[in-house]
Amino acid sequence: MAIKILIAPNSFKGSANASAAYRAFLEGVYYFSNICSKKVETRKILVCDGGTGFSEIVGVRYSNSKKIEANFLDPLMRPIATYYYKAGDVVVIESAKTIGHALLLKNELNPMHTSSYGLGQCIRHAIDNGAKRILIGCGDSATSDCGIGMLSALGVTFFDKKGDKLERPLGGDIAKIVNFDFSSSKYYGCDVCIEVACNLTSIASGPSSTALVYSRQKGASAEQAEQLYEGYESFTSLVGERVGEPDLGLFPGSGAAGGIGFAIAAFFKNRSLRYSFDVVFDAIGIDPLLEWADIVITGEGLFDRNSVKGKAPVAVALRAKLYDTVTIGIVGAIQSNIISRVLRSGFDILEPFSAENISLENYCKDFSDIARDATVRALLKAIPLMERGK
Repeated sequence: MAIKILIAPNSFKGSANASAAYRAFLEGVYYFSNICSKKVETRKILVCDGGTGFSEIVGVRYSNSKKIEANFLDPLMRPIATYYYKAGDVVVIESAKTIGHALLLKNELNPMHTSSYGLGQCIRHAIDNGAKRILIGCGDSATSDCGIGMLSALGVTFFDKKGDKLERPLGGDIAKIVNFDFSSSKYYGCDVCIEVACNLTSIASGPSSTALVYSRQKGASAEQAEQLYEGYESFTSLVGERVGEPDLGLFPGSGAAGGIGFAIAAFFKNRSLRYSFDVVFDAIGIDPLLEWADIVITGEGLFDRNSVKGKAPVAVALRAKLYDTVTIGIVGAIQSNIISRVLRSGFDILEPFSAENISLENYCKDFSDIARDATVRALLKAIPLMERGK
């Protein structure tokens, strides 16, 4: 009887996208099959969180979906040609297409000078073209402006203490805002349903604010992170009180994509912030495949302290446990001193690329070979577990 293997890769940031990871894992499966004389049957499904890959993985799952191309602005307010998917009156938007980290060079990253304006343009374009339901994948953003850029593109006006209007505000302008007017936007109060696929552990305000937790990864200095945090505290309090939800900044997912979750929750009346994998897994239909499989293979570049906080591979592994499927995680490296997180991850086998200290440059150059070999090693370990009925 053939061993049924589901390959469900995520992207390996900096070295391979999900499709390239799939090809390497598949090569490893066939290599294992040949050397061990084991028959295998494979199936493929690509996974993601709300970040990179969301539109391709989720958008194309809707029948008759079409790619809608348009020109918006990137995080530095430069013109960019991008797209979203539309199927009837349903639209799928990947925020990273307009405000993503990957759109900027390393020396351009600075959340004080970036804006989510382009995402607002994209939402506006979708609504103007008949969208009644919009799924927005939030992740991998270069912005931390608490959504003021997005809201500005939707027609919301913001004012400083002098009463002057802030035109196209940036992240560094959050703390300047002392007043705003949602009613200046024709989209305020519209009946469009907005569903945000995001990390629900990310919040906008309080000691665990996204401004403190993630802005450093987006290029902020320690001092700038504090400035952003102070702006977040002031802005979320101001908006929360005005819309009748004073604790909105603590709402699960409000910190997603640098506060985009908060802005959407405050502005749109018919909105929901959902765990990204509930949205993705429902769209791609992963459950029947996990039930079918004897073994599932997934992976990511680095397994670290944040891997159990909303990363795709762990979500796949934990979901697979519902079906008693043996789970393999192929990873570039494992952070030290995180054994408790490894045990909570749902993986039966967590296989790093190599015990050697291999540079990112070599990972990129030799990715397919290294990932293939790691897959073979992991499968050799997985077979006894499968045969014992784990």
